[in-house]
Amino acid sequence: MAIRNAGATSQNIFVPGKNYLQATTYTWLNGDSNGNMGSEVLAMKDHDGTKDKLIIDVHQYLDAENGWSGKSSECSNAGIDGIALGALATWLERNGRQAFLTETGGGNTESCVTYLRQQLGFLSKNSNVFLGYTAWAAGSFNSDYVLSLTPKQNGDSWTDTTLVKEAVAQCFTDPSSCG
Repeated sequence: MAIRNAGATSQNIFVPGKNYLQATTYTWLNGDSNGNMGSEVLAMKDHDGTKDKLIIDVHQYLDAENGWSGKSSECSNAGIDGIALGALATWLERNGRQAFLTETGGGNTESCVTYLRQQLGFLSKNSNVFLGYTAWAAGSFNSDYVLSLTPKQNGDSWTDTTLVKEAVAQCFTDPSSCG
């Protein structure tokens, strides 16, 4: 309510969860003492009683540990359908909610390029419930970090990582090529 009382009355507000905002957090059991968010999110209403401007903030990495560790350079499709984004898309649709994938990514490997392209294609095909995404792990991180998307400097030029070039940029410029 404080955000609305400060004058931001028409803007979307991203509503964070807990458990590192993992996509599966929202779909398990409609909420319980293990930190699952389903029933808590469903109970949230905006200052005017509506819910359409309260956007659920989720994370879903594609590393082999289903996004929980941030330590694996290899990826799997577990973060795309099934218990993660597929289940969340169904839950969002059923409950009249929308989400924004504020963190996704993986290592700079062939498996991660393949699965990130699939994930971004999935988001595009489900744009009625997913409003967008951001790839994460760039900036002042050590460029040796396994999930780093920070470009590397070579003299006066910069080179994007494999994951940025072959998945993020490709899906951004030609969404039909991903999926």
